[in-house]
Amino acid sequence: MKWATTVRKFRRAAVTMLGLLLLLGAILRTQSYLFRRQAENLMADFQTLKLRQTKWPEAASLTRKWGTYGHYQGDCNTSFCRYTIDLRSPVEEMAARYRRAWDNRLIYPIELSLSRLYWLLGGRDADLRVTFVVQDAIVLRKSAVFIYQVFSPGNLNNGYALITTSRATSRLSSDEYLLTYSDQLAKHPYYTYNRPDGCNCQMARVSFVPDAPESEIRWLTTFNLACLTNFMPCHDLEDIYPASEGWHLYDWHRDDGTLGGRPAPANQENTKLTVLPVECRVPIFARAREADQIFSVTSLKESQEQRLIEVDEKATVRLDSVLKGSAEYNPGESIDVITSTFRYYGQFEYAPLKIETPLTPGKHFLLLSVQGEKKPEPLKLERCLVLPDTPEIRAELQRGIVHNDRIRYPNPNAGNFIPD
Repeated sequence: MKWATTVRKFRRAAVTMLGLLLLLGAILRTQSYLFRRQAENLMADFQTLKLRQTKWPEAASLTRKWGTYGHYQGDCNTSFCRYTIDLRSPVEEMAARYRRAWDNRLIYPIELSLSRLYWLLGGRDADLRVTFVVQDAIVLRKSAVFIYQVFSPGNLNNGYALITTSRATSRLSSDEYLLTYSDQLAKHPYYTYNRPDGCNCQMARVSFVPDAPESEIRWLTTFNLACLTNFMPCHDLEDIYPASEGWHLYDWHRDDGTLGGRPAPANQENTKLTVLPVECRVPIFARAREADQIFSVTSLKESQEQRLIEVDEKATVRLDSVLKGSAEYNPGESIDVITSTFRYYGQFEYAPLKIETPLTPGKHFLLLSVQGEKKPEPLKLERCLVLPDTPEIRAELQRGIVHNDRIRYPNPNAGNFIPD
């Protein structure tokens, strides 16, 4: 009799525990779906912000709607406002408590167990953050960040992050790399992408210009939020960020395949050498947008020296006028110019080996400088930065120049690994 009673009590306890577990699982799954819905609503509101079009009243309505999750530094008014909205998943909030409870012997095991159970039941540790900048009553910038943690089922302390940052900026490059050593701007002049090194993560860093087509901006700021509720977690960058499909940022991230490992297309070779044509294919308006300075000059003298793996052009030009930026030289002064083309330059090869646009004496040219000239040092230029001076080319240059604008107060978090 006692044994039967004990069995019944044990059975009731087991049923009760199972019921509580199912109830807890239902609550946790419901929270995940509610968070996903909230994140989808935020991104829908974010997509309504049209750069250089949306006015302050529409932006201000978002600050009121999302004020519980929003913050800003300094003032937030029609003159200037940098506003950030940060949503954290229930698992992210639980993980934060888990980290704070590390030294508490009583709370730590409970938080650890709940975090593990939440993750096993489909809860995902994620952070969604959007920022917009209003200046003079117009939305000039916006950015979105999505961070998604992938854990090891047996150990929540192990894993890696899937991260995407997508932001608007007036210029896509801070040096000559994008113009002279890459075909990115030739293929898509309104946006660029890259990935960091030395990170236990898969990360896409995307920049786009405000004058990009609206459909392209929407595509670049769209995340797969279904990963927040999928019972099986997402594992690759392409899973959370559909735009990166085809970029192959992590096809060869690790030899053992523990991160990334998506196979490249059959016709894609893992080669270290990229062949670039001498003729620059970057649109002229994009070159003007990226340049710090644009000079109108007349060539006075020019010579070329051809070596085994490079061609060096040395020229002296007279500065006629400055179309963009400022110059240490005055109109009428001479500037020494050095232009180089390399057969091999790191991962790049030019074919054929010649100067794209020779500075023929007596002719007029437009010189684009990305790093700026420093008197009296020679102005060093490479592929894509020398153009014939014609009315048609000037018109294209002006088309790019007019899209440069300046934010009065730079982003204080711009230098962070994951900026706002």
